[in-house]
Amino acid sequence: MAMKILDAFLPKARFLWVAFKSRAIAVLLWGLCTVALPVLWVMQLMQALFGSVDRSIRMAVAHDQCGNALFGGIPTMTISARTGLALREGKRWARIVAPVIDFFFGEGHCAGEALGFGDGAGRCGRCG
Repeated sequence: MAMKILDAFLPKARFLWVAFKSRAIAVLLWGLCTVALPVLWVMQLMQALFGSVDRSIRMAVAHDQCGNALFGGIPTMTISARTGLALREGKRWARIVAPVIDFFFGEGHCAGEALGFGDGAGRCGRCG
């Protein structure tokens, strides 16, 4: 009798353990990122002021990609590229967001970032 109960419980227990383990890993990663983020901000500022401007820009692109992932986008895609692709598809939100991004980074930035995304050619030339 006890074996039947145990056999019925084991698949559920295994599922619960896997779910708990993946959540625990996600919380651990969140903690590590929370500790590392202020250090990254300071290092990016130091790179911009005294070090490599290219490295500072690459760090900014990493933050941009993180923001895109936050909103459900591909983790390796920037918000500009995602906006450019959405603009090409005629999405309404992109018609609102693209002019704002283009104001800061130059006309056609979003469209340029979306060109050939995925084959390595998706850079507008102004962002490295």
